[in-house]
Amino acid sequence: MQSTLDDSSGLSAGEVKRRHIVGKAVLVGVIAGVLASAFRVALERGEHLRALAVARAGSWGLPVSIALSMAAGALGVWLVRRFAPHAAGSGIPQLKSILLRESAPEWRRLLPVKFFGGLLTTGGGFALGREGPTVQMGSGVGHMVSEVFKVREGEGSAAR
Repeated sequence: MQSTLDDSSGLSAGEVKRRHIVGKAVLVGVIAGVLASAFRVALERGEHLRALAVARAGSWGLPVSIALSMAAGALGVWLVRRFAPHAAGSGIPQLKSILLRESAPEWRRLLPVKFFGGLLTTGGGFALGREGPTVQMGSGVGHMVSEVFKVREGEGSAAR
């Protein structure tokens, strides 16, 4: 049964809980959006800098491009393996395992490693795409906000 109406607002306890979670959801969206935008801009700037370095290298352009890509890729792989192995790959399989409760979210390491590791590898010319990393970073932001505000599972839903 739905809980009784709150005397002061006229809302049920479930409705109060749902409305309470909206601000947190908006905060997740804003932070995730800013992070995704920063990631995209950083990737574009990285691509520009890599192209500029290759253009200035003249006849050494191809070897310089290959060397820059190898160095960026190696550094990105090292960051992931050393600090956040769960940040490997696109991030979608890792997110699925968290949703299925097969693994725990580790947003503190995930966010910086995914951002900078993705920037190095994708910006270094690897064909990885930014969509998967952006989704995984967005989920990390959601876990961060829920932990900071101590959101309990099911807090935004109400039994009907």
